Amino acid sequence: MQALQYTRALKRIVQDMKVVELLKLLDPLLGTANVAIAEGQKQLFAQLLFGSRAAYERLAEDPTAKKIMRSLDVGSVYDPTRLSNLMVSFKSAPNSPTIWTSEFFRFHALLGSLRNLDKSCSELLEKEKLEPAKSPEDVLELQLIDYDGLGIEPIRLTRFVTTLIKLHANVARILGVTEDLRLIYFDSGSALLIGVLCAKTVMDAIKTLLDEWWDKIRFRQLDTFERKMEAVSKGLTVLETVKHSVESHVINADEGRILTTRVLREVDQLIGLGASLPVSDDVEKIDHVQLLLQKRDIKLLGSGPTNEETEPDS
Repeated sequence: MQALQYTRALKRIVQDMKVVELLKLLDPLLGTANVAIAEGQKQLFAQLLFGSRAAYERLAEDPTAKKIMRSLDVGSVYDPTRLSNLMVSFKSAPNSPTIWTSEFFRFHALLGSLRNLDKSCSELLEKEKLEPAKSPEDVLELQLIDYDGLGIEPIRLTRFVTTLIKLHANVARILGVTEDLRLIYFDSGSALLIGVLCAKTVMDAIKTLLDEWWDKIRFRQLDTFERKMEAVSKGLTVLETVKHSVESHVINADEGRILTTRVLREVDQLIGLGASLPVSDDVEKIDHVQLLLQKRDIKLLGSGPTNEETEPDS
């Protein structure tokens, strides 16, 4: 499991299970002072506890979240009988010492450990990786799948980086942007996750292009790139972007034609190398990997020059 995948799933667990809200309610009541428990606090505890339990059951259907919760022994505290005891005890308690029981302290300790672990992971595993960027929204994340579970071949990683550099340069040229491309993190797991930092307009264009191209070709079996481009390029956002750049005199019509062919070829090559935008849903992820395997690039070791190599620079 990738460190970022773990961190983000843990953050979702903490948020959905209302950990912070429950701690905010229980912290003053499980201290050393004798505090009266108001009726409103009892109603709030019931709402939060029911919501937390429902979220636990929902999260248990997600393989990643389930694996994390099992490793942290969350299920032992969310046993229905134990939660019922917590509910009854809190509802009938006139003041805080009444709930100073082992079950309440254990429940409180679990919530505290989840909050602390979430904070630690966010600070050390996520924030430090993202530090070169102002926010996660400024980073383009791409994943490179491990086809056979034996690791990613150096030649495939090299081809991925080289193709990404070309794609970035050509998209930036279409948009008239000169900002550099930087790879700010690599996060390994069942796939290699790569964080890319570049101009926001370029990042959005590449993300849209990958998403649209994949959506159009994932179930297609066409013999050549030329046939594929002719069949699926209609309606792509990048075509409108190129048209706008030509009309705005950022590039000329010949450059637009050449750059369009190049970026579509390069995004096609990235998919052939096993690269794509990350897929978060575990069920969808299995189908996604199978489709990428079907489109595995048989030209990885080279099969002569591409059309791009014979096209003159404009």
